[in-house]
Amino acid sequence: MEGELMLRSGDLPNFDGRPTVRLHQGMPEKGSVAALSDSAFRLLIEAICYCGREESNGRVPSVILNRLATKRTAIKELVDRGHMESVDADTWFLTDYLRWNRSDAEIQAFRESKAQSGVLGAHNRWHVPRRQRVKDCPHCYPVKGVESA
Repeated sequence: MEGELMLRSGDLPNFDGRPTVRLHQGMPEKGSVAALSDSAFRLLIEAICYCGREESNGRVPSVILNRLATKRTAIKELVDRGHMESVDADTWFLTDYLRWNRSDAEIQAFRESKAQSGVLGAHNRWHVPRRQRVKDCPHCYPVKGVESA
């Protein structure tokens, strides 16, 4: 296919493992988003990124929101279009954040799962082939009454 970049699995770039937030591809064209001014749209994206970075479940402190907003009208626009609501005098909430993004509890569970997988992988890679038992390895010496993978 002329003009198209064909990638084989070995040609793929390395995956960037930094934490991310999720945005639907059609989000900018969604009616309530498309009607936003540039400053309100930017504020929405920056607020989403803040929530992802801080694992705040869609909550943004007023201090942060005021720092992010280049125009005071941007906050009002987001509220008027239903993208944000006031929780109290010090906190705002992005209404659809948890619809598209993981909660802090989900993120923590994912991290714990990856950590447990890493411990099991290290055990299988280093201890099993050498028939070694390492005292700090939970798979070499499982705690009685607790099931080990």
